[in-house]
Amino acid sequence: MKSLPFIDFDLISKHPKIIAGFSDLSALLNPIYERTGMVTLHAPMVINLGTPTDFTLRSLMNAVKGYPEKNLLKGAPCKVYNPGTATGILKGGNLITLTALIDTDWEIDTAGSILFLEDVDEQLHEVDRYLTQWILAGKFKGLKALVLGDFRGIGSRRVFDILASQMEPDFPVVHCPYIGHVANKITLPIGAEVELDTNSKRLEIRNMAFPGGNR
Repeated sequence: MKSLPFIDFDLISKHPKIIAGFSDLSALLNPIYERTGMVTLHAPMVINLGTPTDFTLRSLMNAVKGYPEKNLLKGAPCKVYNPGTATGILKGGNLITLTALIDTDWEIDTAGSILFLEDVDEQLHEVDRYLTQWILAGKFKGLKALVLGDFRGIGSRRVFDILASQMEPDFPVVHCPYIGHVANKITLPIGAEVELDTNSKRLEIRNMAFPGGNR
């Protein structure tokens, strides 16, 4: 995050490339989209590709090819915590990293978005504190939908219960364990317009400005 003030977003916009990563890179992927309009990839790091699972490799190659398969959840398990359908801009990543951006120049705009969140090895009271900060900062106002990824050591249901104990979610909420610090990992296009349908358990790309042209 210390590098954010020194990034030339205009230069990135003029020379678009595929930018990918996850976890701490959430602090880079979202601001790049918001300041350039260029889709970035919440995707495995090089270190994760030594012995990738078939699912991870298929999802990554689907992304690199410009997402011929539009359903991002294809082949992945999904639980519905709050039903509904929604369309919005896909944003998100690591909870603790994105929480650190709140009240900075790089805080992500969640209004109108379908937000995905994940974290790893955090204590329950810490996740409670992070989500409380999001609620108090109004980050769930205007949200179209929420996708909870893997929360290793806690479980996504407990994360949803924290949220529901402090507010009444008026948007669809689902859990997909293939998002986060996991072996099977979905490569997600931050900045793509997507539609979530909890009935069919689909998260489908509707429109996106991918490096190399619109898809």
